[in-house]
Amino acid sequence: MKQLLILLIAIAVVSASRKWRSLDHHEKHQYTFEDFKAEFSRVYKDKAEESMRQKLFEESLMKVHRHNKDHSKTWKLGINKFSDMTTEEKKAFRGVNGALLHKQKAARMKRANPFTMFREFNASAWVGADVDWRTKGIITPPKDQGGCGSCWTFSTAETIESYSALKTGTLLTLSEQQILDCTPNPNDCGGTGGCGGGTVELASARIIAMGGLSQEKDYPYKSGGGQNFKCDMTKFKPAVRLTNYYDLTSN
Repeated sequence: MKQLLILLIAIAVVSASRKWRSLDHHEKHQYTFEDFKAEFSRVYKDKAEESMRQKLFEESLMKVHRHNKDHSKTWKLGINKFSDMTTEEKKAFRGVNGALLHKQKAARMKRANPFTMFREFNASAWVGADVDWRTKGIITPPKDQGGCGSCWTFSTAETIESYSALKTGTLLTLSEQQILDCTPNPNDCGGTGGCGGGTVELASARIIAMGGLSQEKDYPYKSGGGQNFKCDMTKFKPAVRLTNYYDLTSN
């Protein structure tokens, strides 16, 4: 199902943080700047910076309250580690090289649709007015890519997590770091490789070439600070084995 794959990739890309408290916790009006500093271990260099950060935090908290009171919204906002940052500081965490993405767009459009890499999943068991995939045990908790442009690895790993869970009934948390470390990008497809960016097509092809993907606990994520690392196949313990694009979706 193209729609399902798009949904899973979207969830992977927008996921913000492993350290995310209940939204109800942040919706409470008594949640303060002091609570925020304690929760996210904030220490500022001087009173001037602390005052500036407090103002940004309070603007973020007000936005959370306003959004979550709007019953027309189908999703909730919450406070996270970005809530005292400026717009420019937040941009630094996006990691993607826009110029390289535009450079490669025309070439990618000429290729086969990337969503055809997965055969359509038989969704007859899920038919209904709408489906909340979060309640079906096929989506892992939100993750944090940090200051590394690794969204392409997160979207790939989480799509495979969900397709594997749909097929086997077991939801695993898979390794983005294995993809990040072990996927060469000599033609600068979607970026320069590693924390410099890549594509789902590159990641998927490389996982197939390696024979599968490890669990995160075996090959943990450590590039959140923006550093690239060498591929370490001693950590490779394939929890989901892939030899072609249809392993997870064939009936």
